[in-house]
Amino acid sequence: MRRGPKRKPTELKKMAGTFQPCRAPSSPQPVAPGAILDPPGHFSARQREIWQQTLANAPRNLWRAVDAGVLTGYVLGLSLWETANIEQQKLDAGNQNPLLVVSERGAILSPYLRVMRLGAEMVARFGAELGMSPSSRSSLSVDEPLATSGKDWSRLDALLKKAANQR
Repeated sequence: MRRGPKRKPTELKKMAGTFQPCRAPSSPQPVAPGAILDPPGHFSARQREIWQQTLANAPRNLWRAVDAGVLTGYVLGLSLWETANIEQQKLDAGNQNPLLVVSERGAILSPYLRVMRLGAEMVARFGAELGMSPSSRSSLSVDEPLATSGKDWSRLDALLKKAANQR
């Protein structure tokens, strides 16, 4: 088993602007074929909606068909979290003690809290695998050209290169 931090895929390095050709692997990295398209057939209507929304908000061409299982786990966790939250809100609507359920043994924590925690853990774990955590998002950059004023800066660039070579 390899020790140390996990290697970052070359495509993520290119998106983040940290790719250095001298440190690139000598052999080509394996590329998974196909893009993720349709949600699994067992999904509910809401889960299909979450699937489409997640794919629409994802970076282009980052996830492949092989990542569909991880994306499925993410969508199921988000759906579970959302459903448990809705049910907990229904319980809390007429309850004096929110987040508690009265039983023969007295007041206990609502079982929906455990389900919400499980959904949140699934979202966090699968989301981190897919590069959806805030820390991984902050390291990515967009490949959009900066707006230019239409001026020709080639003379200044040449002057700066000349000055850098004289040092």
